[in-house]
Amino acid sequence: MKFKNLALALLGMAGASLAIAPVEKYGPLSIKGKNLVDSTGTTVTLRGMSLYWHLHKGGKEFWVPTAWKNLMLDWHNTVLRAPIGVDDVPITGMTLKGAVSDPSTAYEFATRAIDAAILYGFYVIVDWHTEKIYTAEAKAFFGRLAKEYGNTPNIIWEIYNEPNGVGWGQIADYAKQVIPEIRKYSKNVILVGNSSWDQHPDEAGTELDGFANIAYTVHFYSDHTFWGVVGAAQAKGHAVFASEWGMSSYSGDGGFSSITGGGNITKWIQTLNDANVSHCNWSFGNAASGSGTGSVSETSAALNLTGVSTTGPWADGELTESGKSMKAYLISKNPVWTLADTSLKATSPLKISSDKTTNFILGADSIEFSASFNRKVKWSLIETGRTSKATCGTLSTKDTANISFSHVIGKKDRTSGAFQLGETVDAVITPGNAKVSYTISTVSGVLQRVHEAQVSWNGSRLIIPHNLINEGSPIRVSIRNLAGQAVFQSAMIMGAYGEVPVNMARPKSTEMQILEITSGSVAIHARLAPKF
Repeated sequence: MKFKNLALALLGMAGASLAIAPVEKYGPLSIKGKNLVDSTGTTVTLRGMSLYWHLHKGGKEFWVPTAWKNLMLDWHNTVLRAPIGVDDVPITGMTLKGAVSDPSTAYEFATRAIDAAILYGFYVIVDWHTEKIYTAEAKAFFGRLAKEYGNTPNIIWEIYNEPNGVGWGQIADYAKQVIPEIRKYSKNVILVGNSSWDQHPDEAGTELDGFANIAYTVHFYSDHTFWGVVGAAQAKGHAVFASEWGMSSYSGDGGFSSITGGGNITKWIQTLNDANVSHCNWSFGNAASGSGTGSVSETSAALNLTGVSTTGPWADGELTESGKSMKAYLISKNPVWTLADTSLKATSPLKISSDKTTNFILGADSIEFSASFNRKVKWSLIETGRTSKATCGTLSTKDTANISFSHVIGKKDRTSGAFQLGETVDAVITPGNAKVSYTISTVSGVLQRVHEAQVSWNGSRLIIPHNLINEGSPIRVSIRNLAGQAVFQSAMIMGAYGEVPVNMARPKSTEMQILEITSGSVAIHARLAPKF
């Protein structure tokens, strides 16, 4: 009997050791048809909590990484929504500054959530929390974050919280401008809002079908009964994500309906689980009822107004009825999680992103490298010629998780010696010591003048600044995607007045493309925006 009990105990210990962090279990997420899927293509349903606005009392106090760690470990929370308040909020005697007027603070809160998600291993939704359209500001916000974090698998982008007073056409036009900013650097899942506070995920047509990894949000509260829109959207082949829902009325106060109470919320949660729709509960905080004037937390808040820890873990006595219901639900539905392995790992290996890896013209051709890590880090890349033993180096100026840079072969500030024609060069990145190699052409080249230029497409012709390449000069034109794959390559003769006779319409693409035109000592580089 003692041996049997010992065996059972050892089995229990072995089972416990199998627990891992959410991102370690599911990996990079993507959209496949109407479903959110993990790295193996298996449908996955994420369940978790949404924080309260980053700038509000009752919310910002819980934007604490230790709290989020305890949510994952104690509540089995898989995904955390981080709502970045966009608009200014006037309150008595002061104005709370949102992301439009204080982008630095908004960025700090967003990176705090992302860095914690990477450290602990949960998923995070970066939510642009507004009812209005701020296209330029959203492009700057998401472009900066995407450039810094790239394809970091923990991140989901939510580009428009709850559109109000605008129709689907305006929302789609906005999305078509913001999504490409993200897609320059990140292929991660993007959530797109819809009209009337996300009550119509089924209204989207084919407008955004040219983009990969898109899902449409639905938001609901206890006084809402429009759950039929979930199936209607999925019938169009679209994925749905309930990035915000609450057990109160839509105001956030009153109308409590628990997950197991048999009312509207019970029906909603059953609908979501049956349809494999991921969902985040509003909200993990303790905003006061009565628009901040009450003596207790509002109904949708998970934590009591007083006597509650900002870091956790939390006893049931610190939780509201909504908090108790949500904790029990997450524990019943989600796996047991442990903290992620925080050792540094490459999430995308070092690679040469140029459209070739051989026959680079010394002092003329540019070579591009890319890589990404599971967290931000300072890095260096050293290139060493096998024959000449010459070296050139590139060092990061700040911590970053996403690496992408280019330079002309043999032309760097940090050099020692000179590369030789025909030799192989090994490039090694630190940390990690991953290596890639390229070869230099045996043909010498003339040092190119590289121009970053604005170009336009006119029918079957490209138009470039007319004073860069002489009419009648032989040129080579190449277009490649961000992965370095050639979309178009051809040799031709330069036309008059900056016309490049490519004799084809602009290739369609859902992501940024790189154009390169070379002629003798001149190289022209340009980025082509997505075309649908």
